[in-house]
Amino acid sequence: MLKSLKHKKLILTLAAAGTAGLALGGVFAYWALTQRRPLAPEVPVGTDLVPQETTLSLSLSTNERQWQQLQELGTPESREIFNRAVTDWRDRFLTQNGLNYQEDIQPWIGREITVAFLPNRLPPVSGSEDTTSLFDPDNPQSMVVLLPIADPTRLPSNLSALGGQSGNTYKGLPIYQVSHKAGGTNFATVVDQETIALSQEQRAIERVIDTYKGTESLSSTPGYVQSFKQVAVPNPLVRIYVNGPVAKEAILANSSNPLPLWGLTPLQHNQGLAATVTANSTGIQVSGLNWLPANHPNRYKVANEASRVPSLLPDSTLLMLSGGDLNQFWKNYRQQSSAQPNQLANPQFLEQAIRSTTGLDWQTDFLSWMNGEFSIAVVPTTTASSTLTDVGIVLLAQAGDRRAADETMKKLDGIMSSRYGFRVSEADLQGEPVVKWVSQFGAVSATRGWLDGNVAFLTVGEATASELLPQPSPTLAENELFRQATATQMESNNGHFFVDTDRLMSQEITLPLPKFPPDVTTLLQSIRSIGVTAAIQSDRSTRYDLHIIPVKEDSPRTTPSSPSSNETPPPALPPTTSPSP
Repeated sequence: MLKSLKHKKLILTLAAAGTAGLALGGVFAYWALTQRRPLAPEVPVGTDLVPQETTLSLSLSTNERQWQQLQELGTPESREIFNRAVTDWRDRFLTQNGLNYQEDIQPWIGREITVAFLPNRLPPVSGSEDTTSLFDPDNPQSMVVLLPIADPTRLPSNLSALGGQSGNTYKGLPIYQVSHKAGGTNFATVVDQETIALSQEQRAIERVIDTYKGTESLSSTPGYVQSFKQVAVPNPLVRIYVNGPVAKEAILANSSNPLPLWGLTPLQHNQGLAATVTANSTGIQVSGLNWLPANHPNRYKVANEASRVPSLLPDSTLLMLSGGDLNQFWKNYRQQSSAQPNQLANPQFLEQAIRSTTGLDWQTDFLSWMNGEFSIAVVPTTTASSTLTDVGIVLLAQAGDRRAADETMKKLDGIMSSRYGFRVSEADLQGEPVVKWVSQFGAVSATRGWLDGNVAFLTVGEATASELLPQPSPTLAENELFRQATATQMESNNGHFFVDTDRLMSQEITLPLPKFPPDVTTLLQSIRSIGVTAAIQSDRSTRYDLHIIPVKEDSPRTTPSSPSSNETPPPALPPTTSPSP
């Protein structure tokens, strides 16, 4: 009997201990889940509080010297535009609300702030099979700003010191109302005494709190952390993330006519795009990466063998786009393009246009042998009869099968002669055989031939072919501006984009450019060149390095005028950091 009682007592003791252990384990698990894990330094601050469906996030450095370096780039006119934008932001969002960046924000702010744009969606239509919410056309995006608190001792005890009064509570966190002198209202909350979230819309603050309480955040997006680690640079000025699927949905929902080149954009089927931006005395550099979802059927062919094209073009080239494999490029383009049959950039539309104008099949007659490097370029040509500089178009395509290429080009010769009345003739150019096409009245002239053994070329413009034959010296590859604009740490690449903006915008060039707004023209005139180098990094990701090189001036650069003693000095942050639209 005594033994039985002891046995029951032992069972009860073990059961009580087990229950206590489970309870403690549950408490610990809850504590662990609700604690914010420190983000890796490569990951933008505050993105663990931003909902995963965020369309766009910008994380901006609060280092004043970095923004001063950006202000020092370009021409006096472009710097005036930049400084005017900063001043407008200061007057609208700081001075009008009695705030001073240096006094009220800078003492406690962290190393960067994050601005996130959240999609506002309409509820699904009742009874509809489509459960996907649509963007609200009247209010498609909400903006929320995450301000990390680096020094809590210098932060006011609550946000009422910033002009607000405590409002309601949502899931245990108070939401403050911050009133504008102009009559508007912002909403704010403080998370773990580490981050202040600000927005014009209370619902946006509630969505931040939801994320803090456990819903999926931006930093938990598959590929997000890894991508930012791969494009990490010391002391970034701006870190950018674009949510591919949501951005695509927003563009299509808010435009009856999608962008003509939408099929060429890296967001068409990608999970996202991550990029870091830096600025120094040489210009602005952007390192970017876009990646496909893990379950996406498309896969990239990892081949980065583009190296010849810059050595075949003259150093005077104004614009150049090149790639490593035209056949593969077109295959990827077809996979990524949207099914918009009337869009000019739609691959099916282009293929049909080639068939209808030439009677040839793009896939069979052209792409079958175009399995190497390719390029389209704009090069200047000079004539003795004009002081202006004409431009010509150059098309290059490396042939894997020169015999098949020759057969296609001979077919094209016959079509140009019989269907369009061009005068087609063989000629000799600097000792190399070429074929010339000249229209009936001489208004259009084109030349085709071969470069470096197996690179087919077609030029448009009377004297354009003379820029390629004999082999130019110096070449674009030897052009120092091209070298600077396409500099990269990637060991190999899959092509370049290069534009000599300074000369392209010159009044001496006859290329008909669209008319830009005055401020856009001023900004373009402050840029000397733009270069992009791309590489296929894996079967799911592509890397990009972009350089914007500003015009350098011999004259001293102007600096923004100093504010008077009763003005708030311009902040070290750009206009996008504002909590109000």
